[in-house]
Amino acid sequence: MWAPPAWAGAGADTAIPAGSCLWAVLAAALGLLTAGVSALEVITPKEIYVPYGTQGVLSCKFKSKITTGPATTVSWSFRPGEIHTTVSFFLFVDGQVFLGNDPLFKNRVTWAGDLHKKDASIKIQNMQYDHNGTYICDVKNPPDIVSEPGYIVLYVVEKEVPTPPPTPQPRTPRPQPPQPRPPPPRPPPPRTPPPRPPPPRTPLPPPPKPRTLLPQPQQPGTPLPQSPSPGTALPRPPPPGTPLPRPPQPGTPLPRPPQLGTPVWQVVGIAAAVFLGLILLLLLIILVLWYKKKPSYPDYTRDESYMRSETTPADITVTK
Repeated sequence: MWAPPAWAGAGADTAIPAGSCLWAVLAAALGLLTAGVSALEVITPKEIYVPYGTQGVLSCKFKSKITTGPATTVSWSFRPGEIHTTVSFFLFVDGQVFLGNDPLFKNRVTWAGDLHKKDASIKIQNMQYDHNGTYICDVKNPPDIVSEPGYIVLYVVEKEVPTPPPTPQPRTPRPQPPQPRPPPPRPPPPRTPPPRPPPPRTPLPPPPKPRTLLPQPQQPGTPLPQSPSPGTALPRPPPPGTPLPRPPQPGTPLPRPPQLGTPVWQVVGIAAAVFLGLILLLLLIILVLWYKKKPSYPDYTRDESYMRSETTPADITVTK
């Protein structure tokens, strides 16, 4: 009869039946002989942090192409700190839990997994600082027995003490400053009359049509244009090879039209100016000649000798 290992005697809940154990051994041997050995992958977090005195969940999942059954086993072991020795403290076989004798895990470990969902997680109650270390999860699912176990580094940290909420203090109402009076409402702006619509545009009269001058009928008696006489020489065309006159290039100034004679109004203006000049010159000559021939009269009022030579009234003899 198969018996559980010595380290699982005290903490085991129940003993494994002989038939179940024999069936598991036969199934494992048959799987190794028929199907061969395949790989199994164990998935665990690298690190977890658990507050002191609380419950810690060690998650462990696995991947396997073989369906789980009574032969599937899950084992957990612990490696504390820098010590290289490993302590096995948990075994799950055929739906039964076997615990080790280590007092660090006694009455603390419980099964939290589900093999149908390929979950091999466990829970540890009342975590202490001694639980710091590395936890190893190893899963065997015959014929998948070749697998690398999963390693979890667990840190027990101080539990955060919840800070009580601050006690609300009664607020003292502050005296409010006097509010300024609102300014009086502004009068509405004067209404601007709407702009008058522009007057309708009077259509411009159509421009007068240009009159087409009809050819006047030839009056009777008007001689008809004579045709050239038979002996008259017609203008000869230019001989072949004569270069035609080139058209003026763009930008070349056009030749100025020949200037006509002096306009009539310019001739009349020049003649009138010459005539007036002659008249003024003649008047000037007449004034000069008249001034030279004018007689000169003496100014007796200013001649003192003449005033002295005058006779007095006593010297005058009156004749009767």
